[in-house]
Amino acid sequence: MITDDARVVGERAAQVETWFRVDEGGPQHWTVFAVGPLKPLELSAGGFYGSDGRHFTVAAPTLQIKALALEPKAGAIIPGLAVVGGVFGPLGTGPLQVRGWDSFGYLALTESLDLDDRVLVHQNLGVFTAHDSALGGRHVFVTWGVGTQVRVAGGFHAVGEIFSGDPYSDAPGGAFQAGIRQYVSNHVQVDATVGDGFFGEKLVPIWGSIGLRIASDPNFW
Repeated sequence: MITDDARVVGERAAQVETWFRVDEGGPQHWTVFAVGPLKPLELSAGGFYGSDGRHFTVAAPTLQIKALALEPKAGAIIPGLAVVGGVFGPLGTGPLQVRGWDSFGYLALTESLDLDDRVLVHQNLGVFTAHDSALGGRHVFVTWGVGTQVRVAGGFHAVGEIFSGDPYSDAPGGAFQAGIRQYVSNHVQVDATVGDGFFGEKLVPIWGSIGLRIASDPNFW
C-alpha cells in the first residue's frame, strides 16, 4: 500500500519488503530493508531496477526514517501516530532515476476500530519535493492517503486505499488501489493489488503489483 501505517519494525528487529509493479511503461522491482535500532525508531534503505519499455534503469538509494510518537492500540479512541521523512538519491543509470535529491515527509495515523485489530484505518498527510529536469528546478506537492485493511478470515485480509501523490513513483495525481493480503505467519506476508489513477493533470496508468514481506522477531540482533 502507498498509505503507510503508524507502526515500526520493533527494537533490534529487521524486515525486508520486496515487490514487483507493472504498468504500461514496463516492470519495476523494488526492495527495501528496515531495522529498528530503538523501540520507537525505524531506519530503512532500498532501491529498484526496471524499464520504461525501452531502457533499463537501476536507481538508489531510497533512505527513510520513521519515528513512532503514539503506538496504535486495538479499540483505542486515540490513533497511533508516526512521523516519517526520507530522500531519493540520484545514483544509478537510466531514464527512471531521479536527477537530484528528492525528499518527502508525512504524518501517518493508524486506528484500530475493534479490540482484535480486525479493521485498521490508515491516514497520511505530507509533502513531496522533486527535481524537475524540464524546468531545472524543483516542484512541491501535497500528498495524502486513506487506506484500510480488513481481516476476512484467518490470516486473509482485504486491503484498499485512495491517495494523492506517490513519492515512490514521483506521481502527483490521485489514484485508488485494492487487493488482498495473506499473513502466512507472524513473520511472512504476501499481497497482490491492482490500481488506477482517476484525477490529476497526468493520470497514473493502471498497474498491478505483488509483494512479499519478511520480518524478524524483536531483539534478534
